[in-house]
Amino acid sequence: MGSDNAGQPESVLILPDIDVALIQELAKYWLVVIEEYESGVKIMLYLK
Repeated sequence: MGSDNAGQPESVLILPDIDVALIQELAKYWLVVIEEYESGVKIMLYLK
């Protein structure tokens, strides 16, 4: 029996650019996936 949210991020952040310090802090607690676009970045957080 799986979760309805299996494979879905716990949280999504949309930022105008990559903030390396923020990503380093988030990576201490989350699996961080980053998608880069011309207009900014999408940061998805998953449980480790």
